[in-house]
Amino acid sequence: STRVNGESVVTSILEPGTHATKSWINQGFGRIDHRFNESNVLDARYSLTRNGNENGGLGGLNTFDRRTNNESQSDTMVASLVTLFGSNKVNEARARFTYNTTDSYSPLTADDGKASRTPDFSNVPVSVSRPGIGNTGPPTGLPQNLVEKRLQFVNNFTIRTGTHQWKFGGDVVQSGRFGAFFINFAGA
Repeated sequence: STRVNGESVVTSILEPGTHATKSWINQGFGRIDHRFNESNVLDARYSLTRNGNENGGLGGLNTFDRRTNNESQSDTMVASLVTLFGSNKVNEARARFTYNTTDSYSPLTADDGKASRTPDFSNVPVSVSRPGIGNTGPPTGLPQNLVEKRLQFVNNFTIRTGTHQWKFGGDVVQSGRFGAFFINFAGA
């Protein structure tokens, strides 16, 4: 797109103009460490990211109807417990949960990213592309959505004997994913 000072410039004769674009990113992080006693240490942390943009994809020959919005979020929670059994045995247990979403959509089909996962196409105008003149109506390749939830458990038990170190453990992951790609719903 054609951008000038955070704005997209539409040069199409169908609907010339300048439109503001907006983007944001918010991040946070928290951590707790706690020693229960000389043999048990717990640490837990949480991080989040929220980002997105509005009025992307327009400019040049793409009119305001062709704009797109993007929203993403990422949440991660991790807890770890380290336990000492005497001077030569250690158990490390960890659990992690992540929740990630990415939603790209047209504001003509949904009010926000979450709503775009079940879009309402009943009142959406037809998309029209006229080479050299302009493109109007919603983008034909949207919405696109991805939602992923992942849960992981890891446990490792270490034994040290003389000059040898033995490590036993396991790792279990459960992952669920939802993806949607609504292609060419509004014509071409």
